[in-house]
Amino acid sequence: MRLLAVALTLAASLTPVGPLGELTGLAVQRVQVADLVAAAKFGTAQPIDDPLREQQVLDGVRARAVELHLDKRSRSTGPISPPRSGRSSTG
Repeated sequence: MRLLAVALTLAASLTPVGPLGELTGLAVQRVQVADLVAAAKFGTAQPIDDPLREQQVLDGVRARAVELHLDKRSRSTGPISPPRSGRSSTG
């Protein structure tokens, strides 16, 4: 994991400014935080991977996005439906 953080940090310093530059910076931050979280959980009963907790966090973020009208899907009046295939219903 540490090697990945170093590689991403180096890549971030070489990436030109633009949309991918910001994305690379965020990836570096994520790896650095992941190291801290794993270190904090080491030697405890807490699992490093916790899908239930991850889902709670994602549900909270989704609810907040809807409250702030940031979620495109929250603009519909009905239930969320899967994306259309691109074919019309008339043939």
